[in-house]
Order: sequence, then structure tokens, then C-alpha cells
Amino acid sequence: MQKIRKIFLRVAVVTVLLSFLFAGGAGAFSEIDLQKLKATGRCPGCNLENADLRAANLHGADLSAANLLDANLSFATWTDGSKCQVGSVGTCNH
Repeated sequence: MQKIRKIFLRVAVVTVLLSFLFAGGAGAFSEIDLQKLKATGRCPGCNLENADLRAANLHGADLSAANLLDANLSFATWTDGSKCQVGSVGTCNH
């Protein structure tokens, strides 16, 4: 019984530690990807989830296959030169 209790406790501790480890990066954009976009205007396949791209000039930027889930695009200039409306989140609403 004591041995089972120790195993259970170890499994519980490992589970809690892993949940903290993986929760920290979930739903967060990559700062490296954001800097790459700003510097080069090219960021295919980048993780920009939850990034603040308000009023960003994305005209001509390559965002093919980029993750823009919950990214704030309000007032941004989209890749085709059109303006994103206020409240554009995850996609540019023209």
C-alpha cells in the first residue's frame, strides 16, 4: 500500500509540473517570428497567435500559413493594401 501511494504521488507531481510547462507557451505568439515579420515582411508559417498587430503595415507581407488566431489586426493595412476594420481579430475584416 505504501509503495502504491509513493507511485501515485510521483505521478501527480509529474502531471502538475508538465501542465505548468506546457501551459506557459500555449496561445502565445513567437517573439522571434514577430521580429522576423517586422524586419523582413516575410513570415510564412509563423506563429502570431494573440499578437498585437494593431495599425501594423502588412502591405506586401508574406503571411502564408501563418497562425493569426486571436491576433489583433484592428486598423492594420492588410497584405493586399486594404484597411482592416476595428475589431478585426484573427482575420482582416475589410
